[in-house]
Order: sequence, then structure tokens, then C-alpha cells
Amino acid sequence: MKKAEYVLASLIVLLGLRFGLVAAREFTAEGRPWPTAFYLSNTCLFFVLCGALNMLRIQYGAAAAGVKVVSVATNLGLAALVLTAGIIAGEAAPSAVVAMVLVVAAALGLRVPNRA
Repeated sequence: MKKAEYVLASLIVLLGLRFGLVAAREFTAEGRPWPTAFYLSNTCLFFVLCGALNMLRIQYGAAAAGVKVVSVATNLGLAALVLTAGIIAGEAAPSAVVAMVLVVAAALGLRVPNRA
């Protein structure tokens, strides 16, 4: 199960890097407003932070309960942000898929690990 959690955390980081690559394109676009690029840059940082917190939770969650709480809260907050932005922008379907990935990551953070 740990391997699947690492894959999910890596996917979240990769989504953040994708937002970062799109933000660079938005900054160089002539007709586009810069607020879109700033939004994408901030979202990029939020996704990378969320993925890093998930990796920390997977590694140290049993010893540090605070990391687990912050990781789950970050996942749920980012899922709400992405879903809200998707609904406002009229692209609810892709945003719902990304939000579901984040909610699954949060649910995995809430589960009680098996004692072996």
C-alpha cells in the first residue's frame, strides 16, 4: 500500500510541475492577462507542497501525528480550491478528477496502518 501512496504523491507533484510549465507560457503570452499566470504559479507551488507533505506523511506519519493532520488538511483544501476553480472556469470534469485524486490521498492519510 505504501507504494501506491508514493505513486499518488508523485502524481500530485507532477501535476504541480505541469501547472508550473503552463504558467511560464501564460507569462509570455501577449493577449493573456497576467493574473492567470500568477494563479497557475501559486497553484504549482501548492501542488508541489501538497505532494511533498504526502511523502513526509507516508514516511514519518506514524511518529509525527502533526504531519498527518497537515497533510490531510492540505489535500482537502487543495481539492476544494481545484474543484471551485474548475466550476467557475466551466471545466468541472477535469477538475473533479484532480479533486478526487486529492481526496483519495486524504483518505489514505486518515486510515489506520496495520500493526505488524
